[in-house]
Amino acid sequence: MTESGGKIQPEDALAPSAGLVGNLSAQSLLLLLNSPNHPLAQMVRFGVMTIMSASMTVGLPIVLHELFGVRPEVAAAIAFASAFLLNFLSLRRLVFRSNRGAGHDFVTFLLSSLVFRGGEYLAFLATLAVHVHYIVGLLSVLTLSALAKFFWYRRVLHGEENRPAVAEDG
Repeated sequence: MTESGGKIQPEDALAPSAGLVGNLSAQSLLLLLNSPNHPLAQMVRFGVMTIMSASMTVGLPIVLHELFGVRPEVAAAIAFASAFLLNFLSLRRLVFRSNRGAGHDFVTFLLSSLVFRGGEYLAFLATLAVHVHYIVGLLSVLTLSALAKFFWYRRVLHGEENRPAVAEDG
């Protein structure tokens, strides 16, 4: 990495000498995705987190029941609780990189999750009331909810008052 006036240049951070070979566009994309504040980077991390959470919610009960004989009701409860904790930790530390107190973020996440889950269920019931096939209704509701959650959590867990101050060079 090269330095210019004591500062490491971002375009040099992923230079081939750093072990990453590729064109400048690919390197710029990697830098962008590593950015703590860029909405695209947060959206990609949120998508990865959502896939991990869904995999845990579906896969863990199957593993617990099929391999360890855990009753399905208990296995599902363990999966839901585990996914809830995974979601909280990953949203707070990986996706939005909150610097607020964990207690504040946890209460906010808990209340938000309850409201979102209730809203998802009511919206799902509404799709059934207008005779939308239940799978289409469920997928539609969950997709729209995931988008709403991204913007809500971005505002709540990474709002203006939560962003680190940027030092200005005089």
